[in-house]
Amino acid sequence: MNKKIIAMAVSTALAMPGLVSAVEVAGKALQVYGQVHMSVDSATNHDASGNSVSKLNMSSNSSRLGFKGNGALGGGLSGFYKIEAAIYATVGDGAHDFAHRASIVGLKGDFGSLALGYQDTVYKDTFKKFDVMGNSIGDSRNILGEGKFDKRAKNGLYYYSPKMGALQLGLGYSTAWENKAINGQNNNNNSLTDVVLSYKADALSLAVGYEQQKLIGVSAVNNESTQTITGTRLVGGYKTGPMDIRLVYEHATNSGTDKSASLNRNNYGAALVYKVGGPGSVILQYMKAGKSDAGNDGANQITVGYSYALAKNSKTYIMYDKISNDAGASYGIGAGHDLSYKNAVNGKDVSAISVGYVYKF
Repeated sequence: MNKKIIAMAVSTALAMPGLVSAVEVAGKALQVYGQVHMSVDSATNHDASGNSVSKLNMSSNSSRLGFKGNGALGGGLSGFYKIEAAIYATVGDGAHDFAHRASIVGLKGDFGSLALGYQDTVYKDTFKKFDVMGNSIGDSRNILGEGKFDKRAKNGLYYYSPKMGALQLGLGYSTAWENKAINGQNNNNNSLTDVVLSYKADALSLAVGYEQQKLIGVSAVNNESTQTITGTRLVGGYKTGPMDIRLVYEHATNSGTDKSASLNRNNYGAALVYKVGGPGSVILQYMKAGKSDAGNDGANQITVGYSYALAKNSKTYIMYDKISNDAGASYGIGAGHDLSYKNAVNGKDVSAISVGYVYKF
């Protein structure tokens, strides 16, 4: 009987319009939340011969279903958990583990919060809040991160301090964020460490973060290989009247026996969200990948979009995104977007027009 009541509560809650937060199934102890984000994209990239290829596709972008909860444990402590999975709304792909987006358990008190498990690093968790076009064709991570940062870390430990006025500290450590084998043995040497300090007061938001990834694996000659990747980001945001302005700078470095010169570079960008006509917003964004030590491999990303809020939990948008690559670069569209649009050869542009719809519960 209890199972039937819970099932009815979930199905009824998910059908209700206007919900903007998690649905409580068993009070705060069990809450259901998620979103479905679909888009229709008209994209143009290039094949191995350099010929332009245009395609019309439908994409499910970071659609998800999650369960979370919290409860008092006594002594000023509370416990919390989260289990989250992706929804592949276009194809119903069942090839992934249910909790492959997040699975954590933690404690919260006057000391802040401490969690263990698998989830976004504190580096990613902080900076994704500054991405005005996240999980769309215009995602800033098409340029930022070099495909190396903004990860979910396996075997992670995550700490957030209590807010100290306008400041908050985030720390993360993973014993083995990416498992690799040496001579057939898995190891815990692929550690990840990150730290973020954020500031938020009135209209101003600032954050600075640092992440270091260490990788140990096997090279082509079966000797131990090493690689250390670091990223430093500075982000600022300011809201005034109908305007929301955001700036970001990133410095990436790479060292070790398997280091890649293309990972040593500076990236930066700016975005503007301007509200028009109440629920409507015009969105402009420019991202720049600087040339790396390899040379002539930078890129520019320009995005223009219009978003319209149908309700607090639902919106639709239209967006145009173009990435212009230097002769030695092959940046493409795909970060946070389930379908990837990239070139088979370097030096070609990639562009797309996308019409999307997002519903959150």
